[in-house]
Amino acid sequence: MRVSADIGYNTTNFIGENTEGSFLSTIREKRHELETAKYTVEINGKTYLIGNNDGITSTEHTRDKDSVFHICLYTAIAASMKTTTDNNVRVITGLPAQFFAEQKTSLIQSLEGRRVSIKLNGEHKFFTITKAIVFPQSAGMFVYDKTLVERDTIVCDIGGGTVDISYMNQAQFKEAKTYPLGVNSTYDAILQSLTKYNVNYSNRMKAEEIIKDKTIFANGKEIIVDKEISKVLSNRALEILKCIQDAFPEQSKYSHYVFIGGGALLLKEYLKDYTVLEDAQTVNVKIYDIIGRTQNV
Repeated sequence: MRVSADIGYNTTNFIGENTEGSFLSTIREKRHELETAKYTVEINGKTYLIGNNDGITSTEHTRDKDSVFHICLYTAIAASMKTTTDNNVRVITGLPAQFFAEQKTSLIQSLEGRRVSIKLNGEHKFFTITKAIVFPQSAGMFVYDKTLVERDTIVCDIGGGTVDISYMNQAQFKEAKTYPLGVNSTYDAILQSLTKYNVNYSNRMKAEEIIKDKTIFANGKEIIVDKEISKVLSNRALEILKCIQDAFPEQSKYSHYVFIGGGALLLKEYLKDYTVLEDAQTVNVKIYDIIGRTQNV
């Protein structure tokens, strides 16, 4: 079975054979029987709730030793399995473009040959990862849609932890740089802006709910906070545009900008003058799936 998985610092997207799915890249140990989640995983003697707003996200920069990354990946694989056992799982995943060269080999080594016994929502799954392909995030737009990058193009992938900025010319990847301005730090900035109302949230994922509702409760009273949200999001969009100019001072003057990643959808209102793909959040996993199919992995 082949599984393409984009394990972001905010969201995990995966495509298996005749299946696909998405969940927050969060894990938390289950504390009592009444707690539920879309995916409940038992592995290595512990039970985890996967994808809940009150779970923890990864803070690791090296993915080979990142337990959140591995558990989210194993969950995606198990969710894709139609049988109990699969001893030939091939995985296509990615890394931030700037860290790709230094981390690619160690991540592949941490995955290939890995035998996993996991219970997903009460059902036992056993699998072995026999092949792992790792691809640089945001660098594969020529695989996804060559027409988007035929001319000078800067692809900006706004993910959960990082912003990957890639320069492409004539549908070929040239160079990439990475900045720590992803969705999670944007959530932190929103929550910090609300402390003036004497509210402190212990989990950044609460920001998703606040952005949707545009209100909070403080001392039992409902407060409209759309101005605070808009200010943070507008400033973050400007910061990212400044990063593009800093990353590629010359090319940014004459290139077409294409935005992908979940953060691109979050900031879409503030990036009106640029191309934000409608399926921005799933572009990377679709690229991985295309690579897997074309290479017959």
